[in-house]
Amino acid sequence: MGPILAKTWPYLAALILAVLIVFVDGHVDNTTIPATLLLIFGLMLGFVAPKGALGVAPILGLAIFAAHTLGPSLGYKPPYQPSPTVAATLLALIPAFLGTYAGVGLNRLCFSS
Repeated sequence: MGPILAKTWPYLAALILAVLIVFVDGHVDNTTIPATLLLIFGLMLGFVAPKGALGVAPILGLAIFAAHTLGPSLGYKPPYQPSPTVAATLLALIPAFLGTYAGVGLNRLCFSS
């Protein structure tokens, strides 16, 4: 693994998982499943790459916001409209950060010397 890929793989993984979250969000009519995925994927990435947590959490959390704001101009029609506005999708940052930093904490708990 090259030095650039060694530093950027958590962000690339977060981007791929964010696309998966947006895909799932586009096929369900509630927010429970995407929020759970944000927690689980954040936990996994925070555990395996604790140094990248500050960059990984916003990538995951802002994916749904980006899909709802940029998506309509690209032909994407979400199955539900966020209430009261699209800004409500920024609440996805909460499970993303909680999951990611829970993973960091679990990593430190498991591997502390």
